[in-house]
Amino acid sequence: LRDVSGPLTALEAATRRLVGSRNPNRIVVACYPTFAARWLLPRWSRFFDRHPEIDVQVATSLTDVDFRRDDGVDIAIRLGVDADLAAPPAGTVCEKLLDIEIVAVAAPGLFDGCRTEAQRVAHLARQVLIHSRPLPGEWRQWLDAFARSSVPPALVRALQAIDPARGPEFETLNLSLQAAAEGIGVAIGMRALADAEISSGALVCPFAFRRRSSRFFQVVARRGGVNGRAVDLYRRWLVDQGAGVSRA
Repeated sequence: LRDVSGPLTALEAATRRLVGSRNPNRIVVACYPTFAARWLLPRWSRFFDRHPEIDVQVATSLTDVDFRRDDGVDIAIRLGVDADLAAPPAGTVCEKLLDIEIVAVAAPGLFDGCRTEAQRVAHLARQVLIHSRPLPGEWRQWLDAFARSSVPPALVRALQAIDPARGPEFETLNLSLQAAAEGIGVAIGMRALADAEISSGALVCPFAFRRRSSRFFQVVARRGGVNGRAVDLYRRWLVDQGAGVSRA
């Protein structure tokens, strides 16, 4: 596998480069599977209605694009930190897309009868905690941040007594949110990627507390190239869409 994976990857990138070089209106966008399903695809028609001539190809992966090696990708949507904005990969531009708020979500009815915050925390201690592999250790961080917020000492002790490591782990955030919607337990996830279920009532946030992550979704786009105009149009559209979510 080690012997052939490098050449095969190079061949794939070269093929995409050859095809794309002949079409100034074709771009390849790489992003995480859950982000594609829950954020990008529901907004797809908004861009296509404006620019039907632009052919957008989506490549999903849990691994971030290495722009030094994979020159078959024009735009990558990935997680990053502030330092990335100041020092993007050579030949690219990097912009913030979405801030990340981490929330606990559950099926409606799971916390019925819990009228106070203390009752909900006590109930949480008896629930299955659902984890997702892309957010390792997120339950611990959320519980710790909740305990450091403006809550009474008794609630701090109750939060600190919850074991954040217990419960099943799912391969993707999409699966963990689906498990929560099925009533398996309480999931921890990104508010922006759970908005559809929260708006429809399929999921609820039993706690008002939200943890603001130091990471955020960012857009990294190549500069120039035959399809530079199409890449720039899509990059600016993405950033505008993200700004609309932030204002909401």
